[in-house]
Amino acid sequence: MRIVKESETKSFICFRETTTDTKLDVEKSRLEKAVWELRTWEMNPQASNFTAQLYNLVCKADCENQKKLLQGFPARMAAYLLWYNSPDKEAFYNEYLYLTDKEQKNENIDY
Repeated sequence: MRIVKESETKSFICFRETTTDTKLDVEKSRLEKAVWELRTWEMNPQASNFTAQLYNLVCKADCENQKKLLQGFPARMAAYLLWYNSPDKEAFYNEYLYLTDKEQKNENIDY
């Protein structure tokens, strides 16, 4: 299963699931938090917190169950799918780890 970024506003990123053309709007702050949790899980997949267990479940889920998980946990699933399909994991983290910080820095620039 793949999602692609379609558009972006100040607070949201709009993704499209490629097989069904389902649209998914994810709040940037929630996506950023999910990416931080994903990075923590990547370094310690044996953790016992809810998010680690969810990502372990996602790894085992087939496409239909991933779609169901996407409905229930849009930010966490968006983070996982973007990470999983990313050819360069560091570029993925550089793009999505500091979404809210980038917005704040852009707002503080005097022109």
